Amino acid sequence: MKKKSKGVLDDFLPTLIFLALMAILLFLFIGYNKAINQKTTLNNIARKYLLEMETTGYMTTEMQNSLEEELSAAGFAGNESGAELSRNNFYGTTFTDVGYGNEIIISIQAYTKNMVIATSSGEEATSDNWNMLEPHLKDEYKPIKITYKSTSKE
Repeated sequence: MKKKSKGVLDDFLPTLIFLALMAILLFLFIGYNKAINQKTTLNNIARKYLLEMETTGYMTTEMQNSLEEELSAAGFAGNESGAELSRNNFYGTTFTDVGYGNEIIISIQAYTKNMVIATSSGEEATSDNWNMLEPHLKDEYKPIKITYKSTSKE
């Protein structure tokens, strides 16, 4: 009696599964890396304006307008629907001169666009409602909040 030989699929299937898992991990890494880069960009911008605020004692209107333009150019939005940035995004920031030696605060809440896996109806995917054979991706704005404090040198 002839013994059944091992098929080609038996040799190739583990490699296919491994490649599929690696592709998923790569996709997730790229998504998380973008979010980390956006947070770093917001940190750098906030720090730059905090240093300017130290010399003036508060955030001037010109500084606020410049900050809004710089954040918009970096891809940040004012709310979860993607609106323009406004003074509401800087709630808690020092907008009046506090004088020498007093605390100044810069507080920024901006929204960044992240790609998330969603269901066909558009809601965020969970283990209960996600169909692996029909993945859907959508862009969603997520908040990032930064608050720095320093002392006025003005």
